[in-house]
Amino acid sequence: MIYCMGRPGYYYRQLERKKSLRPEQQEAFELLKEIEEKYTSNGFTRSNIKFDPHDARGQDLLKEDSANPGNKMIPEVMKIATDGETVELLEVY
Repeated sequence: MIYCMGRPGYYYRQLERKKSLRPEQQEAFELLKEIEEKYTSNGFTRSNIKFDPHDARGQDLLKEDSANPGNKMIPEVMKIATDGETVELLEVY
């Protein structure tokens, strides 16, 4: 959930375009990459929270389209819904 809501596609797109990230963006992207690497190597052994990145608050956070071209660089395994307990997603401003 944290990974998808952190908008990794944005950072991938910036890197693809060879744009530099501000220090706080670099830190955020490093966290997302750490989550991605651990998840893709089965470093998380269980799933306690149900989350579908294609239906978070009625939004597809990982939709691949012209508005979100960086999403195509996200590993497919990161796009799969997880099982577990449903939790309320808080609004972030």
